[in-house]
Order: sequence, then structure tokens, then C-alpha cells
Amino acid sequence: MNFRLPSGEETLQNTYESWTRLKAGHSLRMKALVEEMKGLDRYGHFLIGTARSSVAKENAELPPDLSVALSQAYLQQAQDRLAGAADKLKCSIEDEEAFLEATQEELRTELEARVRRYARSVRPRLRLIHRALASGKVILHLPRLTQDESVVLLYLCTRRIPSRYEYLFDESTEDLSLTTPDLYQDEGVAAGAVRPSSAQLIELLKGAVRVLPIRGYIPLFVSLDGQEVLFRMRERGPVMEVEVVEEAGYRNMLEGTEAETFAGRLLRMKLEGEIELELESG
Repeated sequence: MNFRLPSGEETLQNTYESWTRLKAGHSLRMKALVEEMKGLDRYGHFLIGTARSSVAKENAELPPDLSVALSQAYLQQAQDRLAGAADKLKCSIEDEEAFLEATQEELRTELEARVRRYARSVRPRLRLIHRALASGKVILHLPRLTQDESVVLLYLCTRRIPSRYEYLFDESTEDLSLTTPDLYQDEGVAAGAVRPSSAQLIELLKGAVRVLPIRGYIPLFVSLDGQEVLFRMRERGPVMEVEVVEEAGYRNMLEGTEAETFAGRLLRMKLEGEIELELESG
């Protein structure tokens, strides 16, 4: 098993593409090893069943004691061969898992370094559009980012990198009756955990993970009335819409204070030289 990081021009995209190829190759190799293990198990049942059947029946051409002894010896040999083959396959599976983890760690480290370098030279350009509603509520929109900007902005907001390059713009779903999942099945996230509650998402974001398997939004914790509140910039076609966390989910119609506090957090990022920011009224 060999793997090399992309050479030539250093880009976020080619590093993420290498990561995708790594995981796809691992998945194919693991599938082949699992199928081989299943085939070995099926053949083992047949072989051992045949030997046991021979033990149970008398061979008319041999004395009964010798017939049983030969069949038992054959059974033991078959069991030993199968155990040896199974051990080799288990070692191959363990080697494959170890190779994946070691190479993924190398890629995570390289991506973190590249994103940090990008963040020093490529400032995401944000235009925050304030839309006042008759109810007194406010909706905040931001025009669509480039993919590189989306990776850098996530890093600036969370100090983490996404597990996939296209994470912000992926609106696919495995079930058309359901909304797009909030998480990918990456970094240990199980199939049944891709739509976490807001409380579970907060726990993930505050955890000690290096890579965020998030999908379709950029989270940002903002200090509001002395408490840290989760906002997120949710991709909705040509714009991102700002949402604030609630116990039951997320709300896009913000109170005036919430909108001002979120905008103030972005303005501070601009003043610190992390992003470019324009404020507009829609």
C-alpha cells in the first residue's frame, strides 16, 4: 500500500482530492477483504462438515478405528489450515486500518498547515445583508463564498478544518423525504447520527475533534448576554442565511440584538485582519 501527497502546486482542493481517493481506495480494499473472509468462512463450513461426515460413517475398506483416526486427522488439518488463513486475513484487515489512520493523520496535519497558510493570505470576502421584517425581526444573508473561502472561513470560525472540500455546498440527501444531513459519516460519525439535535451538535463543536464532518453550514459561537450562543451560516442556494440555535432546532428570524451581536462578531474578525466585510441593508 503506497500513498503520496500531491506534488506540484499546493492547493486545498488537490489535498482534499487525495484524501477522498485514499478513503475510496480503503473502502474498496476493506470490501474485498471482508468478502474474502466470508468466502473463507463458507468454504470452512463445507470442508469441516465434509470431514465430520466422514468421521460419522464407516469406511468398508478400512478397519473402523483407522477410518475414524484418518478422518479426525484430516479434520484437524483442515481446521489448522482455515485458522491460519483466517489469521492472515485478520492481519491484512488490521494492517489496512493502521495504514488508513496513519495516512489520514498525515493528511489532516498537512491540510491544517495549508489552511493556516491560506488564512494568512486569502481573506474571505463577506457581505452581510440586513433585511428588516415588519414584525421587527431581522434576517441576515451573505452571498455565496468560493470553496477555498468556505474552508478558510470555517477554520477562522472554529479553528478546525472540514472533512470534505465541498462541505458547504453539498445539498444531497440519502432520503428525499428528509432534509440534507448536518453531518457526514466521517471522523467516527455513525449513519444514525448524521442529523444531531442542536445540543448534540454543540457538544461535537466543543469537543476535542481536529476535523469537523459538518455539511451545509459554518458554525460560529457568539457571546450574547454573557452566554456563548451558537449561530450558523446555512447555505441556501445563492446565499447563506444566518440562524441561531434554539432548544428545538434553529431559527432564521433573529431578534434585533441577536443580529447586531452576530454582525459585531464578524466586524471584530474584520478588524483583526481575518476577513473582508461589508455591511448592507437589503
